[in-house]
Order: sequence, then C-alpha cells, then structure tokens
Amino acid sequence: MSEDVLVTSERRLAEIIARARAVGAVALDTEFVWTRTYYPILGLVQVGWSEDEAYLVDTVAIQDLYALGALIADPSVVKILHDAQQDLTILKRATGGEPANIFDTRLACGFCDGSAAWGLGRLLEETLGIELAKTETRTDWVKRPLTDKQIEYALDDIKHLPHLREKLIEQVDAHGNLAWLEEEMRKYDNPALYEEKDPGEQYHRVKGAGRLKPLQLGALRSLAAWREITASEQDVPRNRVAPDELLLDIAQALPDSESSLRRVRTKYRKLIDRNARDLVQVLQESQDEELELKQGSRMDAATRKNMDLHVKRIGEELKVLCAGLHLDPIMVATRADMKAFVQASGDHDHDLHSTSIMSGWRRDAVGEDLKLFLET
Repeated sequence: MSEDVLVTSERRLAEIIARARAVGAVALDTEFVWTRTYYPILGLVQVGWSEDEAYLVDTVAIQDLYALGALIADPSVVKILHDAQQDLTILKRATGGEPANIFDTRLACGFCDGSAAWGLGRLLEETLGIELAKTETRTDWVKRPLTDKQIEYALDDIKHLPHLREKLIEQVDAHGNLAWLEEEMRKYDNPALYEEKDPGEQYHRVKGAGRLKPLQLGALRSLAAWREITASEQDVPRNRVAPDELLLDIAQALPDSESSLRRVRTKYRKLIDRNARDLVQVLQESQDEELELKQGSRMDAATRKNMDLHVKRIGEELKVLCAGLHLDPIMVATRADMKAFVQASGDHDHDLHSTSIMSGWRRDAVGEDLKLFLET
C-alpha cells in the first residue's frame, strides 16, 4: 500500500482537495469512534474519485479541515456517499462546510429494484459483483499508527463509489425514475438536516413515555432536555448522565424537593445524589407543564385496531404500486407516513396534501393512487 494515500498535512490536504474539485464527482466516507463521548471522534475522512485515486485524510494529525469543508459545500462537485446523513452531519460539524450536491447510493438503490436497506457491501455485490472484506468493522480509528488492513478497509469504502454511482444512474434512468431520484437527493441540500436536535423534543426517544400522564410527560420532557444539554456540554453519552429508566422513575414520582427526590424508588441512587440540585430545579421549572403525546398515541383499542387495518391495507397496496415502478416501498413511505396519511384522510381538520405521501415525487408516484384506494 502506497504511503502517500494517508494525508497528514494541511498542505497535502489542499492539494488533494484541489484535484478532487477539478474532477467534478468525489466519493466521501468517514471513520470514527463513538463509544465514550456525546459527539463522535473523527479518525479519518476518505476522499476519492476512482479506484486508483483514493486518499485517507488523517483528522487526528490535521486540525484545520477548511479545504475539506469547501469541497463539501461546493455545489459544482457531486459528493458520493452511502447512507449519507450521519457522515454529512459529522463532516459539517468537523469542517463547517454546508453539504451541497449529494448523491446517496443507498437511496439511489431504492429507485431501481434494489433495497434502500442494503449496506454498501450488499449493494456493491449486487450491482458490480464486488465483495468487500469485513475485517475492520470494529476498530479504533483514532489510534495511530494505522495498520495496512485498516488502510485497505477504509479505501475499499470509497474507491468503488464513483463507478457504482454511474451504474445506479443508468439503472434508475432505464426505469424512468431519474427525475424522482434527483428530487429526493435535493433533501441533502437543506441545512436544517444537520442541525443539532432540539433538546425539548428528546423525550420522544425515552422508552416508556407513552404510559405517562400529561403532568408526568411534561416533567419527562424537561428532564430529557436537561440530560441532552448536560451530555453535550460534558461530551459524554446521554445514558451516563441519566438512563431512560431513571428519567421515567423521577417523572412518575414528580418530586418537588431534594428530600422527596431522594425517596424516589430507583436503582440509580448515585446519579440522583450527584445531580439532585439540578434535577429539582428542572422539575420545579416544569411543575405546571402538561403534555399530551401526538394524536393517535392514546387511541382506544377499537380505534387503534381500525387504524392498524387501514395502515395494513395501504401498505399492501403500496407494495403493489412500487413493484410496478421499480421502487422500494420502505423508501417511499414508512409505517408512520402511512399512519399519518390514513389519519389525515379521515380528519377534516388535517390537510391530506401536507402528508409526505402526497408531497413532491411521492404524490406523483403513489399518492394519488393511494388516495383513490382509500376512498373505495
């Protein structure tokens, strides 16, 4: 393996990026460690435009990644990634470059008889007959020096992407889906996609939130927001600050003082002792806040059964429609999308055309047909 594939200086990085921007279509990937921190620790960024020209940017050695950010933000250069959003979010934070002109091979696969759930290895094998080695799926990408196997593994993740993109575009175009694909890719140009999530919405990810009463749910939202902010400030995993189970224990008890907080029945006594003052302050500030989960989460049994039947019918029809269009149903609409569509169709207070199924290319592909199907 040639040593010059590892880029360890800002000067060398600038040279590589200048060549990449002149090519017009560049593959990108990241390797990182994400076990002991809130934010991932970036170890490598792979940049390449052919099997013979692929490089590894050593983000441990290089502190200033401005040149890489300029590439990411350059609208005249296609950036090719597989399952792009996480990598782009990491790159946006590391470089400051707002992503533009992105091609996601995972999504493209869903427009030409493939599955948007396929990993890169499966997609390369199905499309190009290339089998990737899986030797370094668990490795420390921050530790130096890198081994030859690590370097080879990291390069394999990008060096076939330009050819893969060309092949996928040919297949999508052959099925008449290219305009839909291009519209779907434009979602990656939206800066909001890479913004940090609102701490006030993180209570939705807490398992068991659905069984709480409105006042308890209001407390949980404040507790989950506190956990998110604390974890990000300390750069530690959120569960190290407070596991879901502890947040639920506190929200259900609704303590109003440190003494009542310390009487909460939980196995996480040390975490309560460590954060007692902050937790009580959070609870006092949310004392009168009541929340209801989104409509549908508290349906009675009969309504829920009826909803599930409609969603099942829509799902079956969606599969039939997508098969005729060479589309992956998973990419066109999730179960949540179908549920929102069914809900809006029977509720005059909701606009059916605001649902994702009735928006953009999805409306042209399946939306109008599903609307008629529901009416029959």
